[in-house]
Amino acid sequence: MVEEHRIILEAKDLKVVRGGTRLLDVPTLQVRKGEVLALIGPNGAGKTTLLLTLSYLMKPVSGEIFFDGLKVGAEYSLSNYRRKLAMVFQEALLFDTTVYRNVASGLKFRGVGRREIEDRVIEQLELFGICHLKDRSARTLSGGEAQRTSLARAFATNPEVLFLD
Repeated sequence: MVEEHRIILEAKDLKVVRGGTRLLDVPTLQVRKGEVLALIGPNGAGKTTLLLTLSYLMKPVSGEIFFDGLKVGAEYSLSNYRRKLAMVFQEALLFDTTVYRNVASGLKFRGVGRREIEDRVIEQLELFGICHLKDRSARTLSGGEAQRTSLARAFATNPEVLFLD
């Protein structure tokens, strides 16, 4: 199969139930490398639940998730899978530290070297127009500045799959 058209993420028979209520029932979902997929639906339709489940931040009651053809949690470790993903939530979830350190956090978790962290963080701060905020506390950011910081943090990790809620 041509590299850019291979299935990178696949879900089969995903079901999420909370408090006896079915929140999610997805028979099949496939995302190909380079593909952009938009989930559209009313509030409460399960869009966020699907993203949380695909990222394994919420556990399904049944179903399987495959990354690059390998079953996550069996043939592909959960920790390696999570390193391939980034998620930006609707509400910016930032650490109580500087903008720079927030953007660097995902790279530090992944064991990236200090010099590469610096280069990638500065690149993303410039890309999102927030370089001038790098030393500012995340607590003092406006909503838009916080969201751009979250995006910069996600993009800095060069994820293979990016979830935007």
